[in-house]
Formats: sequence, C-alpha cells, structure tokens
Amino acid sequence: MKRFFEYLAILIVAAIVFVASSGLWSGLVAALLAAAVAAALALGLWWFLIRRSGNAGAKLDKPLLGIIPDHEGAGPAPAISAAVTPEPYAAIANELAALSETQVLLVTSPNPGQGATTTAVNVAAAASRAGRRVLLIDADPIGRRLSSFNGSGSTPGLFELARGTAGLEEAARMWNLGPNTRMPMIPVGEPEGDTSLATPHLAGVIDRVAERADLVLIDAPSASFDGIPADLAAHADGSILVLPPSGSSNAAQEAANALAEIGAPVVGYVVNRGRPAAAPTGWRMFRRFTATVVLLMAGYAAWTGLSIWTKWLSVERVAIDTQAARIDLAGAAPATASEPDGAIDNADLGPDVIGSTSQTGPIDTFTFETFLILGTDSRSPDTVSGRADVIILVLVPADGSTPGMVSLPRDLFLPNACTSGSTRINAGLNGCGSVASGMELMSINVEDFTGIEVDHVALFDFEGFEDIIDAVGGIEICATNPIRGGRADLELSLPAGCAVYDGETTLKWVRSRKTQELVDGSWRSIPGVNDLARNQRQQDVIVQMFSKMQSMRDPGDLASVVGDLSDAFTLGNSMGIGEAITLAWSMRDIGNAGFSRFKIPVTGHVTTTGAQVLLPTEPFPVVISEYYPDYQASAG
Repeated sequence: MKRFFEYLAILIVAAIVFVASSGLWSGLVAALLAAAVAAALALGLWWFLIRRSGNAGAKLDKPLLGIIPDHEGAGPAPAISAAVTPEPYAAIANELAALSETQVLLVTSPNPGQGATTTAVNVAAAASRAGRRVLLIDADPIGRRLSSFNGSGSTPGLFELARGTAGLEEAARMWNLGPNTRMPMIPVGEPEGDTSLATPHLAGVIDRVAERADLVLIDAPSASFDGIPADLAAHADGSILVLPPSGSSNAAQEAANALAEIGAPVVGYVVNRGRPAAAPTGWRMFRRFTATVVLLMAGYAAWTGLSIWTKWLSVERVAIDTQAARIDLAGAAPATASEPDGAIDNADLGPDVIGSTSQTGPIDTFTFETFLILGTDSRSPDTVSGRADVIILVLVPADGSTPGMVSLPRDLFLPNACTSGSTRINAGLNGCGSVASGMELMSINVEDFTGIEVDHVALFDFEGFEDIIDAVGGIEICATNPIRGGRADLELSLPAGCAVYDGETTLKWVRSRKTQELVDGSWRSIPGVNDLARNQRQQDVIVQMFSKMQSMRDPGDLASVVGDLSDAFTLGNSMGIGEAITLAWSMRDIGNAGFSRFKIPVTGHVTTTGAQVLLPTEPFPVVISEYYPDYQASAG
C-alpha cells in the first residue's frame, strides 16, 4: 500500500508539471512535449525515491543470504511438489548452514505480502532435500498461510503446545517432499485470549527439537506492520529479514531495530522477487517513460473530451417536427394578416420565374443529409420579432461525394406555408402562431423551395457569434478603399487593405447593407452591395471560421470554441453530437476544391406594397445540377 501511494504521488507530480507545461505552449505537439517533460521528471523521481533505494538491506550491515528471482509461479507449492528445489532457495539454505551459531530463526519482513512465508517454506524444503534435519513452524495467527498449505488443518498446533493441551507428536505434521524426503511442520494452532508463547512447555518442546534438528524456521508475522510478540522471539536465536527488490532502507532498518529490541536480531536478509538480469535497465526505463507519456496524454484527451461533452450538453435544444407542423398548417386557416411584403402579379413574371419558386414533386429525403443554419438577432426561436439575417443550407451527399453550401438571400420571395401566399423567406422565422415554430416554418419553406428535406436546424445569435470569431483568432477582411457602414447603428469603419478583425467588427461587416467607400476624398455607396453581396460575406466569414477551426491544434482551444458555440446556438432536437461531427467533418475541405459553394440566380422585383424582393430565375434542382448531376436526373 505504501508503494502504491509513492507511485500515486509521483504520478500526481507529473500531472501537475504536465498541466503547467502545457499552459506555457499550445497545440498537440506542445502537449506531447509537455507530457515528455513530465514523464522525464516522474522517471527521475522514481529513480531517486524508489529505484535508488532498491538494495534496502545494504545499510543493515548484515550479509545478503540470497536473491529470489521474479519468476512466474514463484511460491511454496512448486518447491514442495517438485523433485528438485529451485536453485535460489538451495543457495539460501547453504548460506544458513554456514551460520553455525543460529539454529532457531524467525523468518519475517517489514510489511505483509513481501514473501516471508514463501521464503520460509521453500528454504526449509531446500534444506531438507539437502539432507539437513529441519522443522518448520507457523507462528503467524493472522495470515495462517503456511498452515493451509498442507491441508491438514491448523489445530492442534503452536498455541496448543504453548498451553500444554497438545504434545509434539499431536501437533506435528509430516510433509512428503519426495521419495526419500519428509519434513516436519507445526501449524499455528488456535490462540485463546491472551495466550502467551513464552511458556515452559513450549520452550521445552523447542529445546528438545533444537537438540536434534539442524535448523528450525519460524514463519512470523511482519515485523513493522503486525509486530512480533516478544514471547515468540524468546525462542529464536535471530531473524531472517525478507525484503522487496526496491524497498525503503528506512523500513528495513526499522524492522531490524524492532527485531533487535525483542531479542531476535537480524542475521541476514533475502531479496525476494528481484528483477531478472536479462531485462535491460535502459529498456525498462524507456517503457516506464513511454507508459507515463501515454497515460498523461490519455488523461489529457479524456479531460478535454469530457469538457467538450459537458459544454455540448449545455447547448439549448428545441423540439422540431416538420411533418406534424405540415399537417397542422394544412388544417389551419391562412394567416393572411402576416403578409407585410405584399404580393406579385404572376402576369408580370416569365414562366422561368413562376416555376422556380417551389417544387411540385415529392420532397427528397435520401440524396443528402442537410443542415439549415439560421442567423438572427434573437436567441429564442419562438419569440423572434425580427427576421433571419443568415440562411445557409449545407448539403452532405449520402454517396460521400463533395459537400456543398448555398446561401439563400433573405429577400428571396417564396411561398409561405403559413400564409398560403408569398413572403420574404426570412419572415418564416416569425413562425405561424401556435401551429409551427419559427425553426419549423423556416425548414418547411426551405424544403418547399429546394425539394430537399431539411434534416437538422441550427439557429445562432449574432451577439454570441462574436465570441466564436474571437475564439478562432478573428476573420480577415480586405478592402480596396476605406469603408464605413451606411447605418449609424453599425458604426463600421475599416481602413484600406487586408487585416484580421475581431467578432464585433466582423459582424458589422457581414450585416452592413449600405456600405460606403472613400474614393477621391468623397464617400459613396459601393456598387453592387445588396442582399446577394451580404450572402457572399456571410459565406466568406463561415468559410474562414471553419477553416481556422479545422487548423486548431490545441484541444483546449477547441473546447473553448465548443463552449462559445453552446452559448450562441439553439439546435433542433435531431442534431446530436454525432450529427455535429458529421457537419464539421463535411466542412473540413471548406474553402478549396473539396467543398462546393454555389449561388441561386435571382432577379429583382417590386411587390404590390413597394417592397423590393428577389425572385429565383431557375429551379433549385437545376441550380445544383452543375455540382450534383445525378440529383438533376432523379429530380427531373
């Protein structure tokens, strides 16, 4: 347990160093570098605190009796059942044979689980096979491991001998170690109350055995953790201390001092489960270094993933059911009062325009997975008092071909499922009372125009979008001449040239409809700045934003962006994290040949109320046929 906490402390220090180092730099490579620095420090601490103290018995000033290698299956059973004792135990038995003045020895360790019982039984078996007369005694009433090995029970045993309720002949068991070798063993027995082992009867038994035996080994409790009773030590000439391969020298010294105080001084020590010499030290250190780096990076990835997941769960979601809304709209009376844009006399229009405003065939539900992205100045989709400023449809082909994106002009004059007439498409965000929410009505109107089902809807708030642009480092805007916004509330002012601007300035640029430029000392309206130009700006900003998000190398920055997204977006309930990943993955090539951006051809027109609107001049399937020829064939 102590070793566990030592390793845990080293790992905590490494984690702290990793967090501190990764805060100095950014990016995945920097995170790997920080993990390498932390792992190197952890390796140094391990060497200084643990590995350096590997020979814990060196400071005892006692002889090393032997090293028991770390081999699979090490334990008492192989030594007892095998015809030949493993060499390490035989070597220890030979060392003990040279200690002529120590006949009765305790076998113990500083803490439980360090191999004292295994060592005692195997060394006793080795000495017996070598022809020596050996008695093995189990004196550990807590562990009782030795007594359980021969299967003859633990009573009567040592404590019954001490109380005088059993004799040596009754308490002793004989272990058959081979055709010609048997070894006597006394189990621990059953302690009752404060039974003392320092009784004349037990002392007499041990004295009689010692007169005839060459070696008596007593498997004792751990010296420091459990404590060895002084009345047990009174029967011993000394102790064998079993130590782990990389133990603490202080723990070994404390155990030796405790044994000396009770009259059983250490006569030698054994290193149990030492590392095989065949394993190169450099290779082991490299494996520890690599494992630490992997562990730190795995923890870093898990923490970042949890952070992203937690922030994703905080995104506001609303229930959207366009099929149910269509049924309700069909049964509701047309909301003719909500037609502020007036109407258009079809007699003034050509057949190409009349046939382009909506699709008469069934809605395509298979060719694409679609994402409708709406931008507004109000977060709540059910209480929108304005109209959508951004309407972008992202198409992800089901066959894996190139994704596409089209921006629908906000002034596009299309049939409105709520009014049974036509309105600007962005008016759909107002919804249709209690019949359809704004996000549902926008989805239906877009489906009717494109002939393609809208699978997922996301509504973002411009104010929250500023934080996202700031999080990705701003957006580049290029101007040939100095620019200002035509509306005083936008307060747009840009110098000539290209520069990277923050979210606030970028959104003013995107939303400006009456942009002016300074030419020859005079301000004039920029030619061609209209709803279509604003659509192009919107796409340019989104292209740059996604491109920068794709190039982000620091997972922490990505988590921050997800947090900003959660504050800025409201999602339909059909968009989970899997769909969000699909959207992000489909837009990985945005800005180059791997992503299609297309426009809807339009013509200007004036309604009966004088509203200036835009009308499509080609059906939507024809517009995208250049990019998706197979779709044109299926839609035609």
